[in-house]
Amino acid sequence: MDDPREPRRFIRRTAWCAVLATILPGCGGTDGPERVAVDGEVTFGGRPVARGSILFIPIDDTRGPRAGAVVEDGRYRLPKDRGPVIGRLRVEIRAERELGYDITEPTESVKHIGEPLPQGEIPPRYNDRSTLVVETTADGENSFDFHLPAER
Repeated sequence: MDDPREPRRFIRRTAWCAVLATILPGCGGTDGPERVAVDGEVTFGGRPVARGSILFIPIDDTRGPRAGAVVEDGRYRLPKDRGPVIGRLRVEIRAERELGYDITEPTESVKHIGEPLPQGEIPPRYNDRSTLVVETTADGENSFDFHLPAER
């Protein structure tokens, strides 16, 4: 018999693989551009993002690997050894959307068979088509808060 939790596991595994795929190329020794520690807060529609991800991508003349972190309870933190490089960075923010029902309960899952899985909570203008940009510095405090308004 199929495990009703399997779709949720697949979605989580896929999301984690995407985050790791962007982080791992930057792992390794100390060669390469200087990195900095970053932290901050992420809200959407006035509420802390319960669970999601944030990705820092070098742009313009900034060169180096991408850096990503998990957002949990509205907070993220990357230590210097895994943080973004110094310079201008495009920021992508994603969040899991609650289904509104417990997918682990077979009776609830059966009611929703055939329904499409919800898209991410955060609109594409803050991730795939993001215009969010920050600039990290070697000697400054690299704390960036993102208070994203909900779309109406």
